[in-house]
Amino acid sequence: MNSHRFGKAFAFGVVLCILLGILCPTGLAQGLTLEAPQPSLEAPSLLSATAPEAPRQHKFLDRKNQALLAATMALNLADFSVTRANLQSGGRD
Repeated sequence: MNSHRFGKAFAFGVVLCILLGILCPTGLAQGLTLEAPQPSLEAPSLLSATAPEAPRQHKFLDRKNQALLAATMALNLADFSVTRANLQSGGRD
């Protein structure tokens, strides 16, 4: 008798998952749309007058990143100090 109830509950759960999967709007987000991009019929030009510009890169250790790294190190040091003082005085982590 117990396995019969489990079978009904399992079947109900499977049906519920399938219905929720079908009705879920995010599950349908990848469905077909009427505004799908159409391929261009123009032949691409192999001879272009200008080359595309490469994205400009910045130095990793510029002033902004140096400030962020210094702030992170200071906050980690403060956390370490407070935790160490707490543990030495009998507290728990």
